[in-house]
Amino acid sequence: MNKKVRQERKQLKYEKRIRRFVASVTLYVNREGEYIYYPTTQYIMRDNGQLAYKTCSTPCSCWGCSGEYKYKRHEQKKIEMRLIQEGLDEFLNP
Repeated sequence: MNKKVRQERKQLKYEKRIRRFVASVTLYVNREGEYIYYPTTQYIMRDNGQLAYKTCSTPCSCWGCSGEYKYKRHEQKKIEMRLIQEGLDEFLNP
C-alpha cells in the first residue's frame, strides 16, 4: 500500500471519528476561544480541532471516548435473568 492510500484512509477515519464526536457535543470552543453551539463536522475539521482523533481512536479515558458504556447483550441478559429470579423468589416466598 502506498503512502497516498494510507493518508486517504487516515483522513476518512478521522472524518468518521469527528462525526461521532459531533453527534455527542452541543458546545464547541474553537482555537480563538469562541463558543460554537451545535458545530458541524466540516467546521471542526477546518478549525483543525480534535487532532488526537487523527492518530489514535481514544484520545482520553473518559466514558464517551473509551466506549466503556457500550451495550453488551450477554451482560444485559444476565442482569434481566437475575432480576426475574429475585422477583419470583419474592413472589413464591413472601
